[in-house]
Amino acid sequence: MEDNKKYTLEYHLKCLASQDQDYEVLYSIWDLNKRNLTNGLNLISMSFPHYSVHDISHSMTIIDNILCSLGEVRIKSLSASDTFLILMAGLTLDLGMIRMYNIVETDWEDEDFKEVLEKVKGTADPVIARAAC
Repeated sequence: MEDNKKYTLEYHLKCLASQDQDYEVLYSIWDLNKRNLTNGLNLISMSFPHYSVHDISHSMTIIDNILCSLGEVRIKSLSASDTFLILMAGLTLDLGMIRMYNIVETDWEDEDFKEVLEKVKGTADPVIARAAC
């Protein structure tokens, strides 16, 4: 690895996969998911423009922060499975926002949903009450 590059979780998983073909599938799944989920994650900003950034750059920042917290020595001691799970957790943590938007879009006109919103408006928690308006 070049001196000016960090030893990343993704690079670690790739190295493990190159050393043992049993781990190639983990790296392939990670790589495919990273490419495929990028588009979905980038849609979050369009669906939730009032939120902070929750696109692929946000996911990669979280993974980078985990990398910084662990450090190279600890990363090198991780198994392929642990590395894969950390990467996938960082990549998928906001996927529920995509699904949530679809639910809100579908349920927005539902009378039961409107009743729940009306009840929530009267809650003692001002943040929740304001969100229901």
